[in-house]
Amino acid sequence: MTAKLAAQTIADGQAFQTAPPQRPSENPFSEANIFSDGIQNTFSRPALQAFNQRHLGILRNDTGLRRAIAQLRLWKQNQTEPHTVSEYENRNLLECSLAVAQAAYRRRQNIGAHFNSDC
Repeated sequence: MTAKLAAQTIADGQAFQTAPPQRPSENPFSEANIFSDGIQNTFSRPALQAFNQRHLGILRNDTGLRRAIAQLRLWKQNQTEPHTVSEYENRNLLECSLAVAQAAYRRRQNIGAHFNSDC
């Protein structure tokens, strides 16, 4: 169980490695950037970070996890073949996020600090 929690912590840390915003208006975690009312077609690292924070954080529910899986699959489907280090990093972050979302949705019990309100 400790290994799972450690792996989750590492995956969460990888998804949030960016420079802080230059101005408060550039905050990628603002409510407007989380696009809670629908699916966002355009992938960006700030969008992934905000989305993960909202749907794959410590408090989860089945609706949010289903939305996360659908969104992450769409982003994955729309990605082109990576050519730069940043593009490979983005692909890896997306893969990790999708793996976390799918595992959390399949798990029907609360483990460690992560809590699914529908379990």
